Amino acid sequence: MARKLKAPVGPSRLSKILTQLKSSPKLSLFGIRSLRLSYAYRNDHWGARHFAKEQLPKLRYANPALKIEVEKVLKRPEEQWRPEIELQLEDGSRKTIDMHNKWSTSIVKELMELAGGDPWRRWKATASKNGQPLVPGEEYERPTPPSPSGMLPLPNLKVYRETHPPQEKKKGENTDKKVALDAAAKAKGKKGKKDEVPTLEVDLSNSKTKTGAAATNMPMHPTTAFFRESEQAWDAKRRVTVSLNLREECWVHQRVQRRLNSARCTLTEDYEEQFMAGDEQQSSHDS
Repeated sequence: MARKLKAPVGPSRLSKILTQLKSSPKLSLFGIRSLRLSYAYRNDHWGARHFAKEQLPKLRYANPALKIEVEKVLKRPEEQWRPEIELQLEDGSRKTIDMHNKWSTSIVKELMELAGGDPWRRWKATASKNGQPLVPGEEYERPTPPSPSGMLPLPNLKVYRETHPPQEKKKGENTDKKVALDAAAKAKGKKGKKDEVPTLEVDLSNSKTKTGAAATNMPMHPTTAFFRESEQAWDAKRRVTVSLNLREECWVHQRVQRRLNSARCTLTEDYEEQFMAGDEQQSSHDS
């Protein structure tokens, strides 16, 4: 019998990951002690997020001893700060790379120009000679739009936190509720005054097992009373029907039991008559 040919198995997920990590160019950094990224983890900072997803694993694979820190922050629409890379050099000095409105490929090239060293320069010469892109995906880059004239540069996350400290809520104070009350008071022209809400005192001492209108001794709505009486009447009728059905079942059971008992007695009498007749025949035969 001919052996069945097995279908060729494709590359595993691990082999695909290793191929991606070992692809050119190798992102080796020199003279860098630590690297720290800060960006919004959703709804903004697209280039920085793509850099962290696509290029940061290659940086970790090429620099296993490098200390890398990533701070992903929930950024609100009203907050305005820029994503950046903070580099700590071997001599203790620090440098930053602004990632605001930049493609991930341009961020990689800027980082490698700063700390890539001789291997990066050799790769640039080879890629230029062979007509290859420096970084895969470089051909899709678009020029970064210039910032409006007269607009100050955005602060980084650290400076923004220092200039916009979070407001601490006092215990027992609901800020949102206070803002809503103040807005309502301003709309009515009564600043600083709150409308007094009438309170209703109800005696609940006898409401241990009651709820609703019965618990507060309040008059029941006619429609509610009608439906409640209908429910009570229906429950009573159901209970009577169930009891009648049970009685009928018991009566039928008793009747069947009596018939079975009478049948047993009849069978027993017939068996005794047959047994006595057999004894008489046996005695006459013996004599």
